[in-house]
Amino acid sequence: GRLDVEAAFYRAAAESGADGVTSYLPEMLHHDPEERIMCLEDLGEGEDMTSAYGGGAEVFGPDHRSALLGWLAALHGINVEDGGDDDDVFSNTEMRVLNHEHIFDLPLRPGNGLNLDGFTEGLRDVASEYLDDENLRAKAAALGRIYLGKDPGGKRSVLLHGDFYPGSFLSSSDDGVKVIDPEFAFVGPAEFDLGVFVAHCCFCGAGPAEAEKSLSAYEADFDGSLALAFAGMELIRRLLGVAQLPLPAETSLATKEAWLKQGRDWIMALGLMMEQDNDRDSLTVPDSHENVFGSSFVESAGNKW
Repeated sequence: GRLDVEAAFYRAAAESGADGVTSYLPEMLHHDPEERIMCLEDLGEGEDMTSAYGGGAEVFGPDHRSALLGWLAALHGINVEDGGDDDDVFSNTEMRVLNHEHIFDLPLRPGNGLNLDGFTEGLRDVASEYLDDENLRAKAAALGRIYLGKDPGGKRSVLLHGDFYPGSFLSSSDDGVKVIDPEFAFVGPAEFDLGVFVAHCCFCGAGPAEAEKSLSAYEADFDGSLALAFAGMELIRRLLGVAQLPLPAETSLATKEAWLKQGRDWIMALGLMMEQDNDRDSLTVPDSHENVFGSSFVESAGNKW
């Protein structure tokens, strides 16, 4: 379960002996898998960094981004190949299947039943261009297979945080930055964490070039094109999916259109390379599914997906 994944994550970080990793995490004080209890260090008063979506907040700026990417490189350097009992835990199959649905499938699924105009008037019409784009849906499916480990991808397979965005970052005057909520952690391509991070740099006011440039603080090997393709998926799924962000109410339709276009451009750029590298004539487009989510689910779903 998700509690066991979090516990395994904190345990792997502690056992790594890497101060660059543990100094950004709460200490796990106790874990009882049978009673399903985990006790973590009290981090005191602090707030997550989602206020950065509103602009002007003194969080998630260049210094914070560099520090967080430095931490991510250290995390990705942990060796979990011989993790013993935690090997199976870090497959995290149930959470990955759930996340896959909400990132790579539902946002681009025709007839998904989401009331996008309830978020921004006119967004439904804008979205139709993306939902009707079979090539885009095919590339999304290909990225989804990499995410699930069904197809190879990325420079390295590493321990991922799995949800590396401002809602998982705490800022306090006493302890600086802390990283929390690793329930989506799994062993997979480093580029996934990086892509999610880049997308949220955009949502927090950085232009695409600035967001890309921020990756220079990640001092480890990675495939930039794949990272940006994952960033494109994160941009699209946060705008067209269930997991909406606390963006300012005045965020315009034009701004969302620009983000969607950037997301598609990043995804399609990788898609061309994938077809050339793997000598594929075409990629299978997933079948359309009937909407299986009730309206109450769509209205109440939180932004942790």
